[in-house]
Amino acid sequence: MGIEDFVREHRHDDVRNLALGHHPEGIDMHEALVQIAGWQAAEVKLPEWAMTEGLLWPEHLPMEQCTSQYIAQYKAGIVAELLAPGFRMADLTGGLGVDCFYLSQNAGDVLYCDLNPQLSRLAGHNLSLLGRTNLTVSNIPAEQFLTEHRMEHFGLLYIDPARRSSVGRRLVSLRECQPDITQLQDTMLGISDVVMVKMSPMLDIKVALTELKCVRRLWILSLDGECKELLAVMQGGFDGRTEISAVDISADGSPGEVLDSTPDAESLLPLPLADESDGMVGKYICEPSSAYMKSGLFRTLCLRYGVSQLHPNSHLFISDECPQKFPGRVFRIVETAVFDRRSAKALFSRYPQANITVRNFPMTADEIRSRFHVRDGGNTYIFASMLTSGRKVLIVSERR
Repeated sequence: MGIEDFVREHRHDDVRNLALGHHPEGIDMHEALVQIAGWQAAEVKLPEWAMTEGLLWPEHLPMEQCTSQYIAQYKAGIVAELLAPGFRMADLTGGLGVDCFYLSQNAGDVLYCDLNPQLSRLAGHNLSLLGRTNLTVSNIPAEQFLTEHRMEHFGLLYIDPARRSSVGRRLVSLRECQPDITQLQDTMLGISDVVMVKMSPMLDIKVALTELKCVRRLWILSLDGECKELLAVMQGGFDGRTEISAVDISADGSPGEVLDSTPDAESLLPLPLADESDGMVGKYICEPSSAYMKSGLFRTLCLRYGVSQLHPNSHLFISDECPQKFPGRVFRIVETAVFDRRSAKALFSRYPQANITVRNFPMTADEIRSRFHVRDGGNTYIFASMLTSGRKVLIVSERR
């Protein structure tokens, strides 16, 4: 039995159990386990790729860092709206090649570049099997690529700068990334119709727009409620107002509502605030998904969906009627209580198990659970927040 047959036979098995089990003679078990683990990750993250026989997978980290299929496909739709088929494209930080594959689906000539020689070889092999026969692979730094191609023209240049710092530290500036896009953007804008920059979802939008030039649109992309990336779409000569666009893509790849506006237009809208005197029982409380939260377009969201904000800093929204197509979770309010020791103790005695969310509140969810002996989970959702008057409240609700 060859390694390909072994991987195919065992790719649904538990990798840890395989590692501890019998090792067939002639099989490189380390490589086999890498391929099995890679295929299992791809089955979830890249289902189209997982269905293609013969693809090769890297070690764990590149699989974890690569773009998911549905996010990449959504970005391909953005490219299709900007460029006519047949454009020339280069991905300067190609990695596993997922973005390169989907963004280039209508391209005439595709150039892939990555510093990592192993990833470059894998990407060349995989993209060829997936049908990218118009692909040229380079294993050089992005800076060198731009120097060598500075007299050429592209329809699209794509780049995903990697963080220099250790994983987990908050990203403060694009200058902390490698390559430093702030030093390359003039060259890129000079030779390409469109430049797309993938950025960490932790990056502050205002910082990104300060450091990047000619950003026509900044996308905030989330998958199944989790914010995955910021994507700047840059076009040379553009000096207008950047449009902020947020969208959440469901677990099956279906895109949700796009919420978009410019920061200037957002600032001119009124901010409706919930009327405390009316009470909240029987109304609906709404929590936007992470992409819409990241956008900061709360006034635009209120206008579009007919909701009011609970407090300017809470980012929870109240509606008399169940809002249709709201981009996030919607709950029906069952009861409320002022947050003081007696009232809270009485409320949690009725709800000993609940999902607790804290917004603009002096305690964390864990602190509330610990103080009032509340078990996590169940079908009850309790929001701890503050009203416009400054009163701290507990809002008990059920999912709609």
